[in-house]
Amino acid sequence: MQIHAQQFEWAGTFLNATMADVFPHHSENVFIVGGIGSTNDFDFGSGTNNLSPANGKLYFAKYDKNSNLIWIKQTSFASTIGIRACTVDKQNNLIICGNFNGISDFDPSASTAQLSSTGGSDMFIAKYDGSTGNFIWAKRVGGNASNAGAEVKDITIDGSNNLIVSGKVTQTVDFDPGTGVDTLSGSDSHFLAKYNSSGNLVWAKSVSGFKYGYGLEYY
Repeated sequence: MQIHAQQFEWAGTFLNATMADVFPHHSENVFIVGGIGSTNDFDFGSGTNNLSPANGKLYFAKYDKNSNLIWIKQTSFASTIGIRACTVDKQNNLIICGNFNGISDFDPSASTAQLSSTGGSDMFIAKYDGSTGNFIWAKRVGGNASNAGAEVKDITIDGSNNLIVSGKVTQTVDFDPGTGVDTLSGSDSHFLAKYNSSGNLVWAKSVSGFKYGYGLEYY
């Protein structure tokens, strides 16, 4: 029997910055998303690309297979933000999901794309151009009560480029980010929701009876 060890490629470190998720793309590029706690240089090479939390709490970046920084973006949040997961669709766009409270701007450019939470912990899904990091769209899902929320845990893409999101629903939450209404209610129950490539709701389901249930992975 032959055993082959994995060859070490590269490593990088950040100071006081969280890395919520990493997505290794089939093109051998790597996408990372996370939060910034202090000024960091996100260029692992000889260059310098400093980001400060004063300019935004959420960052997302793209590196090539040799750890060279292709681009990095950050967005300005005047609220509590929790980045949970990311994925890349069939058009190589980056999709980020998480939770927020307050008013947040999801556009990293000079333009603005603000969403306002209505519940205790609203869910967001945001889509960015994978080639440039430019903003495409952002959607909000939440309830009206102070303790209502949809705590997202993971996101993936199905074979038709739809988004599948899982997590925990508390109280009553409207999972339709558009003008329609599609509510789920629960006490820390599982939820599974499907959105098309434009972020429009296809369906949302919940499973009750499991205290503090979370959906985590898809295969």
